[in-house]
Amino acid sequence: MDNSENNKKWKKLKTKKALVSIIVILLVIVLGGLIFIKFFPISNASTANKKMTDLADVFYKYYYEENTVKDDDKATKEYFSNWKDIGITIRLKDLKIYLDNRKNEDYSAFKNCDETKSKLTIFPSEPFGPTNYSVKVEVQCK
Repeated sequence: MDNSENNKKWKKLKTKKALVSIIVILLVIVLGGLIFIKFFPISNASTANKKMTDLADVFYKYYYEENTVKDDDKATKEYFSNWKDIGITIRLKDLKIYLDNRKNEDYSAFKNCDETKSKLTIFPSEPFGPTNYSVKVEVQCK
């Protein structure tokens, strides 16, 4: 029995060591992944694209409010229908100026982007409400 008890203790010890080893390996993998993401972030272009799409929503909200004819849906629809095919294009440089006068935004996603070549185009669509549009984003980043 003495030998049998030693075998059981030895198996328990091996099982505990295996669990601790697995946990340590998983922690190393997770920490390694976090360090990698910190020093090698997701491509600047994809981050800038996402941010530019978000800014399109903010821009169009303000633009729509400024160009809506109060109590005249027909005039508002007529105005925005003029832009449905050609779109409303704004360069990043101008977008930053436009939004800085209205809202505090974080532009760090564009730190390696060309502010003149990066732009968004908004295409209003029927029924020409504040959320009826599609966006084309063009971001030029290093």
